[in-house]
Amino acid sequence: MIEIWFPSKEEADEAADDLSDFGRPERRKRTETFHDRSEYLSSTYEEAVEKLEELSESEEESEEDSKRARLLTRALSVTKSLFESGDHEEILEAETREEAEDRLCEVAEDLEEYGELRERVEKSMEEYMEASREEGAEVEFPDEASEDLEEYSLSRNFLVEPVLDSVFRYGGEDDPLEKFTDDVHLEVTPVTDWFEDVEKTLELKSQVVHGLKLDVEHVLHHEEVLDRLKGRNTVNPPEEIFYGFLSLGMIAGEILSTVRGRKKANYQEFVDEVVESVNNSVREGKEEKILLNTTRDTVEHLVKGLKRAGYVRKKGNKISEV
Repeated sequence: MIEIWFPSKEEADEAADDLSDFGRPERRKRTETFHDRSEYLSSTYEEAVEKLEELSESEEESEEDSKRARLLTRALSVTKSLFESGDHEEILEAETREEAEDRLCEVAEDLEEYGELRERVEKSMEEYMEASREEGAEVEFPDEASEDLEEYSLSRNFLVEPVLDSVFRYGGEDDPLEKFTDDVHLEVTPVTDWFEDVEKTLELKSQVVHGLKLDVEHVLHHEEVLDRLKGRNTVNPPEEIFYGFLSLGMIAGEILSTVRGRKKANYQEFVDEVVESVNNSVREGKEEKILLNTTRDTVEHLVKGLKRAGYVRKKGNKISEV
């Protein structure tokens, strides 16, 4: 029903073991090709800082763009300090990008505030997931937590990621500080219109990815499944996985709600009723109203899964509750 892909067999095996309480996921494998267009500011450290400071103070730029420019300026400063102190070597010893970020927060004093922000966001997400399990899908995400999440995303993209990119690019050089200050090679893809001259790259990638096909039990227990997937290195964007579970979970819930109390109901009419109910419903999300949309094929596919798992009875053109 939902396929989650991982960059290695080992990572897929670990996730499969962790999710086996809800049924052993079906294993998949495929070759994936994709491309990545990026644009970089190639200039000396001094020139880059001067340009970014000018942008951060410009009255022509929006407040958000000014904040991005300030974060990129800080990223350059933090990176320079890491190469000057040699602390970048500890980051290079990390086995994963996530671990590298943890080590960066430990060694860079200027990122202490970011580390605290990350902890608050993680705690808010855990509390939200716990409340969702206890109270249902209509739990609202706190405004303060939403602001933290927005700030965290901005800081991660324009402060932390640029630092890690530079450390991995230059950290293995004989003199990483000199290489970096001669050419910061700062990715500016999201804000490329700020600069007149950028270096453009097109990276073509291909790799074998390993997947898990999750069944209806995983959908019905999606809050716990998402908890167990937290922090894992997936090929699918985490947001895509979350909304996939949310959508199918709501539809499966509507099927079970509609079949409750039914005995040998007409199956075709039942499917029509579920589709109409789902497509006409408006649900309250954490920040916005959720407009769910589905098709007969999707509902019938979920019914098959629910029947196989013993949640509904279907024989011929009749459907009943268990």
